[in-house]
Amino acid sequence: MKTKIYSTLFFLILLGQYVTAQEISFINTPLNEKKSNAKNDFFKIGIESFENENFELALENFELNIELNKIHLPSYFYKALTLKKMKKYEESLTSFNEILKLDGTFYTTYFHMSEIMIEFKDYHKANLYIDIFISKNSHSHEGKYIKSKILFLTKKHKDALVFIKNAIEINDRNSEYYMLAGLIRIQLKSIKEACNNFKTAADLKEHNALGYINEHCI
Repeated sequence: MKTKIYSTLFFLILLGQYVTAQEISFINTPLNEKKSNAKNDFFKIGIESFENENFELALENFELNIELNKIHLPSYFYKALTLKKMKKYEESLTSFNEILKLDGTFYTTYFHMSEIMIEFKDYHKANLYIDIFISKNSHSHEGKYIKSKILFLTKKHKDALVFIKNAIEINDRNSEYYMLAGLIRIQLKSIKEACNNFKTAADLKEHNALGYINEHCI
């Protein structure tokens, strides 16, 4: 099962990744509890819409809640995540920066900002942001995966391999991690090890793995 860096996990975020007690207490709270703790119906509807992937309605309600409560951090966070899911990256980046103005210790924002910078192909900033995230969350396999991805994209394959191996040591059930490990090892000419990674990814139901197995391993 793939890890989702922003869903009920992402939030994996969503997951073992939240740096501050504030982040952990809010993000990992069950949905029904979030609803009961909501200041008003706008936030409640926003949460429900986000979980149902009705992102337009979710965004509308998070923005309405922010109008009523300018310092409601969860609304800013979900607004930024919603914009990210909608691929409105510039607006999402602005929202994440607003979170940091409200609380400079909300380090999970740097994880998402790094992913956005990857979309912009600004690997320098992506690397800076993920380094900040990892410095406060050293056991996050998601953070190590993103770091490895950046290093792979910038052709630093040996360093990329170190980080993806660390990610797999923490979470060995994510098919995307094995796919990236396989791609890195192809670049390092370690074909046998790459094939083992692709086969593991296939066992974990990664639909793209079979193509790489057919290309490199048969």
